[in-house]
Amino acid sequence: MPALAINQLSGRKALTLGYIAGLVGLILGLVLSSLYDLPGGATIVVSLAIVCLVFRFFQR
Repeated sequence: MPALAINQLSGRKALTLGYIAGLVGLILGLVLSSLYDLPGGATIVVSLAIVCLVFRFFQR
């Protein structure tokens, strides 16, 4: 998903933003999972999707 969020960029900026999007989504998913006692895998996937959509929206 992070690769889809930044596929219109190129170079070092794209790589950096891709790593940031993945890391933010992962940490957010883990935090939400532990706070609300949700299943970890599904929460990480949903949070990654939301974070990547936000990255894609603000990229324009």
